[in-house]
Amino acid sequence: MPAPVFTAALALLAGSPGALAGPRLRCATPEAMRAIAGRPSPVSAAPPPELDGRPRPPAGRAMSAGKAIYGSNYAHHVETTNFTINWWDDSVDPAAATAAGVALETAWTAFLDEQGWPAPVGSDLYYVWVLLDPSLGATTGYTVEYYTADYPDGYPVIYLNPDYAYDSSFWSALSAHEFMHAIQFGMRPWGPDDTGTDAETWYWEASATHSAELANPDWDGHQYTSEWYATAPDLRYDSTVNSHQYGMFLLNAWLDDREPGTMLAIWEAGEDRSGETWDGIIEAGSGLAVDEVWGGFSGDYGNEQMRESDLYEPPVTEGEVPGSGTLPYLGTHYWEAAAPVVVRGEGEVVLAGPDGPAEAVRLGPGEVLAVTALADDADYALSVAEDTGWVDTG
Repeated sequence: MPAPVFTAALALLAGSPGALAGPRLRCATPEAMRAIAGRPSPVSAAPPPELDGRPRPPAGRAMSAGKAIYGSNYAHHVETTNFTINWWDDSVDPAAATAAGVALETAWTAFLDEQGWPAPVGSDLYYVWVLLDPSLGATTGYTVEYYTADYPDGYPVIYLNPDYAYDSSFWSALSAHEFMHAIQFGMRPWGPDDTGTDAETWYWEASATHSAELANPDWDGHQYTSEWYATAPDLRYDSTVNSHQYGMFLLNAWLDDREPGTMLAIWEAGEDRSGETWDGIIEAGSGLAVDEVWGGFSGDYGNEQMRESDLYEPPVTEGEVPGSGTLPYLGTHYWEAAAPVVVRGEGEVVLAGPDGPAEAVRLGPGEVLAVTALADDADYALSVAEDTGWVDTG
């Protein structure tokens, strides 16, 4: 049976995995969904064979979990309780399928049974489709929806690149990431015009990346993506420049550390707000105002006060306070203090330090001030005064 087809342009996105220093997340879900919608895209994916609504298990083989194959299998396949993992290339190591199955079932138990996420569309009757495709280059995987008479609003299919199975933590985190996308498709339309704009897709990727932590906190296969926020925190919150959206998992990590289950609550809030942007949905789901969300997050992240800060890349800083600058909406500048100071700011920004957001932020030597814009093209200026009440507690 033919493998999914990818255009030559995918090489421009991907390249060769052998050229990478280590596994690096590259989820092509937005590009693949644009192709499914008939939009210009560097990816063109064919659905699994005979994905036509006919539940036809392989001849002579009973489905142990009571679920069936939606369509028919590829040449090589294994089934777990909830997934059918398939591949057509004889070079694929079956151990990659086994490891993906373990990770996916771990994620299923954590997400659905323990945390209350909804099951992917169709998974009450059928195995969730997973295809191992070694032709993806540096694209590590993606998840798309295909449309049938039974599922006119979409049926999710997960693609994973088995060339990355050599790193068990990364492979597990990747499996959870793509499975979260399968869940997301059942909770919220992809975009107002089905193309998946940056304003919509950034939070899909930020959530899917954080989902590895929700699946199993011991995997530690995604924290390196913090670099993609840390090196450019001054980008607009919904930017996808240089993979910024993956690094934004940090926001979800902060929210869930503060109140477990917040990312789920945000997605549940998003179900009733199709077409609205995620900044307002995050406020609704978290129960926090915009300055509390972004000031609290940036202040704790900048001062390495998050639960896994030792695994995160610290943010680039602008220098020592005082200072000034211009930021896009919910972009952040980080500034350092050389001496005990009290910092105030002018402009449409929220200031935050180790004690959270405040109009006047107290900083000790080496502590960090986060300045986050509450509007696009926000100009701000900082002023400082000596903190005469500061005490070094060690």
